[in-house]
Amino acid sequence: MSPKKVIEFENLAEFRAPTSKPRIHTMPYNWGGTGHLVLNDCIYFNRFNTSNIVQVIILCVGRKIIVGDIF
Repeated sequence: MSPKKVIEFENLAEFRAPTSKPRIHTMPYNWGGTGHLVLNDCIYFNRFNTSNIVQVIILCVGRKIIVGDIF
């Protein structure tokens, strides 16, 4: 898996099921480190090779990805 991909499972049972079909989201940037956070339909991560934290919003309608603020 590339450092630009996030895999989403509906729940823990789907995560454990060998036949599950997760959603795969491609982030606009590569990330670095291990301090990723998923909270309230947003993904926060450190952009690779910078000290910037990126907020990516995943909208439920059509699973569209929108890049939010870079801190």
